Amino acid sequence: MKPNPHYEKIILEHLANNYGKMYHEPASSFRHPYVVPGAGYEDCLWDWDPRFASEALFAVMELTGAEAGVRTRMVEAMKGSVLNLLSFQQPSGALPHSVYLGAENIFPEQISKYDEPNQAKPVIAQFVDLIVSNTGDAGWVKEILPALDKFLAHYDNRYLQSSTGLYLWRSGAVIGVDNDPCTFGRPLMSSASVYLNCLFCREFDAMARLHEKIGSCEKAIEYRTKREKLGEAIRQWQWDRRDRFFYSVDVQCETDRRMPYLNTGLGVFWPCIPLRIRMWTGFMPMWAGAATPEQAADLVSLHLHDREALACDYGLRSLAANEPMYDCRKTSNPSNWLGPVWGITNYLVFRGLLDYGYKAEATELAAQTIDLFGKDIEQNGGMHEYYVPETGKGVMNLGFMNWNCLVANMIRDCPR
Repeated sequence: MKPNPHYEKIILEHLANNYGKMYHEPASSFRHPYVVPGAGYEDCLWDWDPRFASEALFAVMELTGAEAGVRTRMVEAMKGSVLNLLSFQQPSGALPHSVYLGAENIFPEQISKYDEPNQAKPVIAQFVDLIVSNTGDAGWVKEILPALDKFLAHYDNRYLQSSTGLYLWRSGAVIGVDNDPCTFGRPLMSSASVYLNCLFCREFDAMARLHEKIGSCEKAIEYRTKREKLGEAIRQWQWDRRDRFFYSVDVQCETDRRMPYLNTGLGVFWPCIPLRIRMWTGFMPMWAGAATPEQAADLVSLHLHDREALACDYGLRSLAANEPMYDCRKTSNPSNWLGPVWGITNYLVFRGLLDYGYKAEATELAAQTIDLFGKDIEQNGGMHEYYVPETGKGVMNLGFMNWNCLVANMIRDCPR
């Protein structure tokens, strides 16, 4: 299956006419311009949304021939997103996952009342690295790197499990893939998700490059070492040799010693157990560069085209259709990742396929995504936030831009 030139044209025309809407002027405590997802999210600053939207924006501006002034304006909003978010950093180093205008104090209030909620996802250094690599402007990096070091050190101090070397979510609230059943609704500090740990792999790579930019070679080596150790932990604990798939794991493994005369023999010596729920995140170690070539081959041959599970005509389901939680109904807060197709899931799998040399499979996935968005724009005048895998019907938020714009990267980078 090859990309449809008709839909590519429709998509690029739509993006050219609308990507500027993701720019938002400074407002209230947001002292810098920032990037918004569109479709009802204009008054909120997020973490991974502007990071991936900005990756898309660079491709959109390249493909549509953006004028220099427009590009400068959008880059300022990208940098502003980072600077605005860092302005809300707590003394501990924690960063909020989102900040709403008019409710800027929610994160510190939650910390004081309920203990710390989930903080920002480890994507901020990736965001900075993305801007630097696309503009050549590293003059602002030295000033903000200490804040990023402190942010990641806070993760190490509170959410790194020593026995596995994996990072944990504190809870299932606002993790990005909101109702991932491996984390959502589960006990506190129990879930070491593939998604979170793969984000960390890419974050450590970015931190190493940024420290190299400012001549901090020892810190760069430190982050490269952390990245290698984490990759080993992902391969050791999250790769399932039976199913040949990457799963999130449950770290609630401890021998019950409450009755001293019981459980005195061989106790619990395993630090985690697999949560054998097939989600699109099982492909993320390819995007993160953590999968071995043999593991990548198994993912592609056994799972990429399994239509009873993740595969559909529009790319990949977020949750396998044969899981008991599969449900594609409209929902927000949490948003629905129990099966619907999301633009970002298709893109991250596409990028991993390309990186491991699976050009034909990447081309097919790009073509499916281009058809999905092209038809939606042609029929409805815009893109939706997510889609029903069986029909390709948009579920909610017509006018959503955000990481759906990564389809431009797929158009640009798809092998021809």
